[in-house]
Amino acid sequence: MTRTTSQLAERVELAGLPDEVRSTNQELQGAALTSKAFDNPTPAESPPATGEPATKGKSAPDGPAPGAGKSVEGGGAKEPPAGGKEEGAPQVEEHAKPAAPQTITSAGGITEVHETPLLDPPGLNKPFDFRLKSLREGDTLLRRIANGDPKALVEQGITLPKGYKTQGREFGLAQLPDGTFAIVQGEPGGVAWDGLPKGTIALAHTHPITPERALNSPGTVKEILSHLGTRDHWDDPTPQAHDAAHIAPSAEDILFCGANKVVNHDVHTGYVHTGDGVLKTPTGAPNEKAVSFNIAEAKHVGNIGTGPVVEASVVAHDVDGNVLYIGRMWAAVIGGHPTLNMRAPTTMTAPDPVTLKAMHGAATPDAAGAPTAAPGPPTKAGGTQLPEGMQPGRKAGSGRTAAGSADERIPGGTLVEKDDFATTVKSRKDPTALVRLEVDGQTLKLTDIFRRSLPPGTGVILLAEALQSVHAGPGFELIIHGIINPETLEAFEKGMNPLESKLGKTAERALAAIGLTPKNARWENIRGKQCIVMGID
Repeated sequence: MTRTTSQLAERVELAGLPDEVRSTNQELQGAALTSKAFDNPTPAESPPATGEPATKGKSAPDGPAPGAGKSVEGGGAKEPPAGGKEEGAPQVEEHAKPAAPQTITSAGGITEVHETPLLDPPGLNKPFDFRLKSLREGDTLLRRIANGDPKALVEQGITLPKGYKTQGREFGLAQLPDGTFAIVQGEPGGVAWDGLPKGTIALAHTHPITPERALNSPGTVKEILSHLGTRDHWDDPTPQAHDAAHIAPSAEDILFCGANKVVNHDVHTGYVHTGDGVLKTPTGAPNEKAVSFNIAEAKHVGNIGTGPVVEASVVAHDVDGNVLYIGRMWAAVIGGHPTLNMRAPTTMTAPDPVTLKAMHGAATPDAAGAPTAAPGPPTKAGGTQLPEGMQPGRKAGSGRTAAGSADERIPGGTLVEKDDFATTVKSRKDPTALVRLEVDGQTLKLTDIFRRSLPPGTGVILLAEALQSVHAGPGFELIIHGIINPETLEAFEKGMNPLESKLGKTAERALAAIGLTPKNARWENIRGKQCIVMGID
């Protein structure tokens, strides 16, 4: 996620809006333009309805005033006047989110991925059995999940394992074709919506608050987003760039909205502010206000080669409706990899609809009449560089997108070598920094993992690259063999869960980076060697 906001001098007042603050992007923008202080481009700079970047100094665009008309499809579009009502669009109650004020604050702290294990039922990317009757009810429940409140699920009759936390994976809010609302259990790196019934509307989803997402430097949304894509002398993303890549919607989120014509979509984060507009990693303090991002006006505006470019309006706001930031973002697929930008690409061709495929429906025929598959990731929202700057895969075992990102994250890039016995992934700058995997059917034996003098997190990236190279997927088994790492051996001596050990965490994060999760992790002594053995889901 990426954040951008300048510090609020005082609490933003939502002048001119009803007590129940409306969550449509247009209304949030209107509120901000009349507020006393918020982190935003110049107060007169509201993005025009055409999707073109606003020009500084221009007055707000013409159009209905905030609050005019009814909100449909999550509140992002206005219902036509009587007699001109559009048919076939599921109706969503107006003024549903965010209700103000809501007593939703951070539960605090950081959640490890293994602390939010997969619940079965419902299973991966499946809705829980309970249904919610209103958007407000669903949105409030999802916000509680996003901010670390497991009681939100317990109150719906869900039995949770001991110590269960809600912030180690993503959850979604969907309106089903029958008009009811459901919570969808996603993956650590995203929510795949394409398995839900045709006609489902993806209204919102959460982003985890895992260790790699802890902020290096608290700041306003604008301050943090200003570092998006910055690199240090190693040509490696700076710590501030990591912050920027974690706080706001991901490139996949925006591409998804553009591909599926999602009118209005919320991304609920675990990050908080305490009235000053400065985003922080949550601690659980009672005055922490949860921060969300609203995506609207997502539109396919062009292509870079065969990769689509989607432009969207983004508003950051807290749970009380206070607006922290308004801006526009551009998500593009470049060289097969989703990227997020704060400025429009300088070189674009006309949009090619074939390259942006919706989650339900066939690929658009090309000029010759033959269907053409889309290279982008429109069936899944989420997945903002988890962990250590890497993109998760769309589907286990195929088509993952981590490979290019590993080259970007490892100084000098990586080198993959394969022989009759093993796959080895090395740093080109320091070939002694490496990961070696031996493959025997669906059994993967990790025999070596060294990051040497490279930055922390290098081992996770190298291992994820290796797992991807051998096409690891559900049903595989990973063995961390012949452990000599002192911290991991100490965890064994203490009888800790292997996933809480140093090497166990490394493996778990590497799996999460490519959309997989460990299961049934255990300590084993294999031919006199201490090992960790885990299944892969």
